[in-house]
Amino acid sequence: MSNIQRSSNTQRINRTYRSGNSNKTSRSSHSGSVWGNKKSSTSHNAPSASTIAQSIKDDIYAKTWCGLPTTGKNIGEHIRNINASNVREVYNKYKELTGNKENIFSGILDEVGLPEAERESYVKHIFYARIESAKQEGIYTDDIKKDLDTELKKKGLISKKFVNALLTKLINRTIRSNNNVGYENDKANGKIDKDFKQGKSGDCWLLAGIQALAETPAGLKALNDSVKVLPNGSVEVTLKGVGKKYVITRQEIKNARELSTGDADVRAIEIAMDRYFKEEGGINGKPDIRGNKSYVLFNAITGKGDKNFLQDSYGRIPDMWFSDRQIDNFNKPSHVAVVSARGKGSETFAEPSGEVKLIKSHAYTVKGSDSKYVYLINPHNTSKVIKITRETFKDFFNQIDEFDL
Repeated sequence: MSNIQRSSNTQRINRTYRSGNSNKTSRSSHSGSVWGNKKSSTSHNAPSASTIAQSIKDDIYAKTWCGLPTTGKNIGEHIRNINASNVREVYNKYKELTGNKENIFSGILDEVGLPEAERESYVKHIFYARIESAKQEGIYTDDIKKDLDTELKKKGLISKKFVNALLTKLINRTIRSNNNVGYENDKANGKIDKDFKQGKSGDCWLLAGIQALAETPAGLKALNDSVKVLPNGSVEVTLKGVGKKYVITRQEIKNARELSTGDADVRAIEIAMDRYFKEEGGINGKPDIRGNKSYVLFNAITGKGDKNFLQDSYGRIPDMWFSDRQIDNFNKPSHVAVVSARGKGSETFAEPSGEVKLIKSHAYTVKGSDSKYVYLINPHNTSKVIKITRETFKDFFNQIDEFDL
């Protein structure tokens, strides 16, 4: 048996006597760091990654004079030496030292003699260093940091399974970046000029709004004016209506796989809007771009007013919600509109052109209308136009964000 084999759980629980604290410490009591305002050492005398990993391994596998498991008293100091420049090497060296039996996160979380708050603070410090390391390479990490922070706020000790899954996601994203996967397809050109498809981020309202603006000359100009490709390939996104500018790197655009695919400039706008939401502490009660109203995007891009119609309950009375006159307005060259329907699930309608399935609580761009039909675009695939009768439109949809540019 390896000399690094851990003692049984029964033995390890006895470590609690060392600190005199219960391992049931509330998660909400932990801070971002247990070391106050101290900074990681950056001098030329800083320990090597191998030395740091060995020290932490020794801390975790330490035993008292009587052979019972404990935790090294300087573990906090040793973990404080981990930073963005050495975190990957420390992580790899720790695994090597334990014969690949565990990684540094699992080792810390299994250290039951330490209070939960302390273990979580150590994990957070190391994972933040790993995120910063990836961020310095231009890799998109906003969603990963958000998921980690959200999990840390929940009651009970953060699970090894969650931490390792999140780390795997970050590693895979880094590998894709280093292998240059999809690079050409993710190259922005400062124009909204390609079809795109919604990803898994739940931002149909935003993408339908972008497509709605792109359907009009003035709206397309406003969109194109909002994105500027910099000499290094990054995209500067200007949200004129809210007075914000964000620089999105090429690799951030490339690696934000949960966002839309197709037009890289569209994805840059998604990332910029998400950052705007987070800076503001959320918009309309939403902390990020998952679920909102298209007028938020219209205002951010154009700086012009909006008109937001809402119905209190799901209705099915034709001509009591959308009138033919209102539908006629969809043909105005400066008119922008996004529609949706309250509820869950979907409905299928028998249209002259064949069956059409419409999804509830999902945003659609209104492309236009004629005397018989309304033409829609689903952000799931903007290359296709959906044709439905006016009667179907009135029957299904009961929410709209629209305004004249």
